[in-house]
Amino acid sequence: MARQPSDHMLVRSEPRISANELAKYMVASETGKIGIIRKAKESVTPPRTRYRDARPVLRAYLSDLKRDPRSVYTARAMFEQRSEDSARSEFIRSDALNSMDVLDSILRMQNQLSGFAFESAPQRQPFLEIAGVKVSVQLDLLLTRTRGSREQIGGALFRMTRPDEDETEAAAAKRQDMGAYAATLVHMQVSENLAGNRDPYYRLCMSIDVQAEDVHIAPRTYVQRASNLTNACWFISSMWGKV
Repeated sequence: MARQPSDHMLVRSEPRISANELAKYMVASETGKIGIIRKAKESVTPPRTRYRDARPVLRAYLSDLKRDPRSVYTARAMFEQRSEDSARSEFIRSDALNSMDVLDSILRMQNQLSGFAFESAPQRQPFLEIAGVKVSVQLDLLLTRTRGSREQIGGALFRMTRPDEDETEAAAAKRQDMGAYAATLVHMQVSENLAGNRDPYYRLCMSIDVQAEDVHIAPRTYVQRASNLTNACWFISSMWGKV
């Protein structure tokens, strides 16, 4: 039975979910899946989004062909001052600490990301429509390369969630699986909405798990994973009015 919304709750009338939440749904338990659908349906936009000020720094750094770390160091110093400013709210100080963490992580990931040519992604990107569900796949970056006379294109989506310090093998495997689904959604978004006359290439589509310092490339089985995502969205759409 669907819950009655509280006064402060914004209930979405049509099925809608973010790419990272859909990827999380794909590896969740049956009970967890219902919780994710409910959270997506009853989502309330916060006054400030976490990592809002860190994302542009990460994007600019990775888009810089020279990967000059000085811009990251400058931003980190700003976040450090913000985290120690007692006049700031608890949310802002906490977000500043977490933002310092993601900046440190991205610098340590340089070897994993050095072979890719990133560029800015459009600020406004269409929803990816899957089986009646609007999936928000707002790519942080695009990737391109030339092969022969053709230009290939992919994209990157940041995931900003700190893994458990004592992460088990099972939890690590689940995180890898989730990353593969997120990267598949990147490939679907590029193919559907961003490729233009360029060739989408799955090996250029990735989920960057920043705090875990891991890069998940879309797998060769992306077609099967896309089918799995479509089936999941059919279920989400059918359950939307029931949770």
